[in-house]
Amino acid sequence: MDDDANAYGELTDEEIIQSVTTKQIQSCKQDDEDDDDQPITIPSYSEMAECIKKMKLFVASVEGAKHMYENVSAFESFVTNQHRSKQKQTDITSYFLQK
Repeated sequence: MDDDANAYGELTDEEIIQSVTTKQIQSCKQDDEDDDDQPITIPSYSEMAECIKKMKLFVASVEGAKHMYENVSAFESFVTNQHRSKQKQTDITSYFLQK
């Protein structure tokens, strides 16, 4: 599969892994001290909706990703219901544990 990727000028699996790993290491080195001082914030509904929109667009472009698209849609419903209920946001971990 990597040969096909190179033929089309795409990144190989190894290049993607190396890039992500390098970025994570650099990010951890830069942000290591800052993380302890930063308060944890819950994103707004509009920020979550925008993120979900981007996820749906990406997953829709992936061939054979019907199950992933269904999961993103289910998560979208969860976020929308939380927003409409006007209640304190449910812990996101509990949502994924329900699945």
